[in-house]
Amino acid sequence: MSLLEIRHLTKIFAGGTVALTDVHLAVDRGELLVLAGTNGSGKTVLARHLNGLLLPTSGEVLLEGAPIAGRLPEVRRQVGLVFQNSDNQIVGETVAADVAFGPENLGLPPAEVRERVAEALAQVDLAALAEARPQLLSGGQKRKLAIAGVLAMRPKLIVLDEPFTGLDYPGVVQILRQLLRLREQGHSLIIVTHELEKILAHADRMAVLSAGRLVASGAPGALLGLLEEYGIKRPYGEERPVATMTWLS
Repeated sequence: MSLLEIRHLTKIFAGGTVALTDVHLAVDRGELLVLAGTNGSGKTVLARHLNGLLLPTSGEVLLEGAPIAGRLPEVRRQVGLVFQNSDNQIVGETVAADVAFGPENLGLPPAEVRERVAEALAQVDLAALAEARPQLLSGGQKRKLAIAGVLAMRPKLIVLDEPFTGLDYPGVVQILRQLLRLREQGHSLIIVTHELEKILAHADRMAVLSAGRLVASGAPGALLGLLEEYGIKRPYGEERPVATMTWLS
């Protein structure tokens, strides 16, 4: 059984804008999946369906084989979403207080909250900045703080929306190292991005969205020749046999 499965998901916003059409995709445990597409392809809209921030017009999302509809509080503990703009996710007056926000809202005992905060900050190398003001952090550190806030909820799946946007080279390196560390620790990851050169070499699989449709899914190397057809900048690398690729349109 897949950890998460999207079944024939369609999203039509009020006014008739069709954002997603019949998307079907599964994510396995421990997998690092890259979800690629140009701006406006539907990547962020799809990501926000994975923990119920948006609800589909038709179709469904399943977590561990059960639909997420009707159990969103539980699902949001299991599927963590890191937004593109980290400032939108930071609410605490200190780094530690920000990470504590989620566990405190679960009603956990103070001792367990402190344990989760310390564990999450250690995982992202921010323990030394526990009492710092989040506003004074660098872009890369803010992104790591947002990841720590998600980790404190102890999710099974972490979805990161454009995690490299706005970061300088040191910030990109910080976040890439963090993502690879999370993968080594057994987390399932979905990386939503158009900046494939930063992550694709480490991905288990890639899925490509175009105009709200999932057009291909498969081994990253097998999809390289397809990317430019859908307006996505192709990173350097060798193609693999097309037999490892699944065509969806």
